[in-house]
Amino acid sequence: MRKAIVTVLLLLVATTAIYAQDVNQPDYAVYVVDRQISIDSTTIILQFGIYNIGSAADRQTTAELFLEPDDTNPVATQALRPLDTQGDTEILTFELPVEDFPTGSVTFRLEVGIGDIEAADSATIENNRAGVVITVPETTPGVSRTARPPVQPSFTETPALPTATPAPTREPLKILGLEIDTNRLPIPEDNRLLIPAIVALCGVGLILLWVLTVILRLIFPPPRTFEAWQPPYAAMPIQDQNTLAGRRQMWQQSAQSDSLEIPCLEGQYHIRKVLSGLNGENLLGWRVRGLRLSQYDIYGRVARSQTLAPGGLVRKLDRVVRKGSTLTDEEVDKRVRPIARKMVSAVMRKIGKRNMMLPIACDIRFRGAHGEVRILFELYQCANGRPQLIDHWEPEMTVVTGGIQENYTYTLQGIRQGETARTFRQRLQTDLAAVLKTMIYKRPPVPKETMSGDTSPHEPVIIPPVMPEELPSTKPEAPRSEPTEPTEPGAE
Repeated sequence: MRKAIVTVLLLLVATTAIYAQDVNQPDYAVYVVDRQISIDSTTIILQFGIYNIGSAADRQTTAELFLEPDDTNPVATQALRPLDTQGDTEILTFELPVEDFPTGSVTFRLEVGIGDIEAADSATIENNRAGVVITVPETTPGVSRTARPPVQPSFTETPALPTATPAPTREPLKILGLEIDTNRLPIPEDNRLLIPAIVALCGVGLILLWVLTVILRLIFPPPRTFEAWQPPYAAMPIQDQNTLAGRRQMWQQSAQSDSLEIPCLEGQYHIRKVLSGLNGENLLGWRVRGLRLSQYDIYGRVARSQTLAPGGLVRKLDRVVRKGSTLTDEEVDKRVRPIARKMVSAVMRKIGKRNMMLPIACDIRFRGAHGEVRILFELYQCANGRPQLIDHWEPEMTVVTGGIQENYTYTLQGIRQGETARTFRQRLQTDLAAVLKTMIYKRPPVPKETMSGDTSPHEPVIIPPVMPEELPSTKPEAPRSEPTEPTEPGAE
C-alpha cells in the first residue's frame, strides 16, 4: 500500500513539473531598446525589442504604438514577422514627428500579439506591453536645433535575453516503463495554477487515505497465522501429580494430535486429543486458521525451512474440514492432494540437500467458539499389539475471549536412505495428503463398552491388569507441540 501511494505521488509531481513548465504556445515579450529626439529636434525615435520565450509562432502580427491614455487609436503600427523559438528577437524602430505631439513629458506604449498571438486573458499577457516616457521639446516653424538633447532615462529596464528556451512541446512522461503523452491530456493551457492545485488535492487525499488504512488496521488487526498462543487448559493451576487430576494434567501437555500409533510397543502409553462438536462429531464447529510445514531438530524448529500456507490454501482446507462429514474417502483425498502438492513444493524450495534427513512438522491451527466445541483427551496403553483406551476426560479451561484455539501437530519423515530428491518429494506429498485425509475423514469410533457419553472427570475404567493408580507419574517422551524457535546450527 505504501509503495503504491509513493508511486502515485511521484507520478503527480512529475506531471506537475511538466505542466508548470508548459511552453506549448508562443509567448512574446516586449522591452525598450532606445528613445531619443533627432538632432534637428523634429523627430521622436523609439526602438523596441520583441522576443519569443515560448514555442514558434505560425503567423505574423502587428505591433501597435499608443499615446497614453488613449487605448483605441494607435499613433503608429508595424508588421512583425512570425518569431521562431529559442529566443528569436526582432527590433522595431518608430520615427514620429515632434509637431504631432504635445510638448512636455509624454508616454508611449507598445503592444504586440495581444488577442492574436496570445489570448487577451492569458496569464503571461503583461509582458506583451512596454512603456517609455520622453520629453517633447517646443518647436518653432522654420528654425532647426543643432544641439541634441541629453538622453533621458527610461522607467523600464531592458531585460536580458534568455540563453535557453524549453522545447515547444511537452516531453512524454515515462514512469515504470509506461510512456504517457502529456500533450493529449485535456488540461487548459492558460491556467497553470490549476495543475498544482489538483496535484496538491490528490496528494492530500492520498495521505488521508493512507492514514485511514493505518487507523483501520489498528482497529481491526488482521489475525496472524501462527501467533504466540497457549491452549485454554494450560493456564489452570498445577495439580498434585500424585492425584488422578494431577496425572491427567501432566498427560495433557504431551498430546500432539488425534493420531494413534499402530502398531504399538507392548505396554507403551499414548495420549491423544480429539477436537469435536458437542455431539461428538469430528471437527464440527472448528475452523482452520493456519497451516505450517517446518523442519525441526533437537534444538527446535528450523526457521529458514518454515513455510506458511497462503490464505487461499487455508480457506480451501477449511472448506474441506467443514464438509468432511458429507464427503466420501475418495472425495476428501481428491480435495486435499492439491493442498499437499503446493505445500510440499513450497517447503522443498527452503530445504537444502544437507538437511533433508530432518523430520518435518505439520502444524494445523484450529479455532472454535466456547460452548460449541469440545476438546477430549484419551489415554491408551498398548495391549496385544493394539492401543487400549484406559482413561478419557475433558480438561478444565479458562476462556476469556469466547474463542478457543487448538493445534494439531503431525510428524512427516525426512528423506530415507536410498531415496532421491525426486522420490522424496513425491513420497512427502503422499504422506501429507494421507495425514490430512485421515484427520478429516472417518475418525475411529469410541468403543461403547469403554467410553460413555459423559466425559466429565470421573474414575478411570479398570482394565486388568492395568489399574489407574499404576499410571506413570511422569509424562512420556514425545515431540513438543510447539518447539522453541530454532537455532540454525542444528539444521546443518
